[in-house]
Amino acid sequence: MTGEPSSVLHPRPLRSALYTPGDRPRAIAKAAGLNADALILDLEDAVAPDRKAEARAAAPDALAAFREAGRYGVLRIHAPGETETLSDLPCVGAGQPDAVLVAKAEDTGALADLRSGLTSAGWSGPLWLMIETPRGVFLAEQLATAPGLAQALGVAVLVAGANDLAEGLRLPPGPHRAPA
Repeated sequence: MTGEPSSVLHPRPLRSALYTPGDRPRAIAKAAGLNADALILDLEDAVAPDRKAEARAAAPDALAAFREAGRYGVLRIHAPGETETLSDLPCVGAGQPDAVLVAKAEDTGALADLRSGLTSAGWSGPLWLMIETPRGVFLAEQLATAPGLAQALGVAVLVAGANDLAEGLRLPPGPHRAPA
């Protein structure tokens, strides 16, 4: 893998992906040394609101470390239309991740606006869409395969967000939902 971000999906299958909070330097350093195929630097749910700026500031160096370690570096940003998303865009341009994972993908118009914002920020790589709302599930096929839409957005991967989806479906918490 070179020091340049990929403009297409990684050429080999990605068997594993590890999420890393963007505001945790020790976790970022440790992640780069682990044997995960893709490392996802999270600016969204894994980072407390008062630490978002810190995570964004650390992202370019973290993504460079992931790339140097031969890992596919993905940056998880906030959902289209959220206030925080606008603050994520310059970070994407500065960090040049291999892919951007978009939280709560469910609105094609908002995704088109996001793609435009990413392009303006200087990034044109593939999008990974997090399907984590009932509406996102309903529209998943359209987001992935709609003629012209998926290609125009640069959609490469759909990622299931089970926790937020369970919340959106109002599934009751309980031991049957606990990890094994």
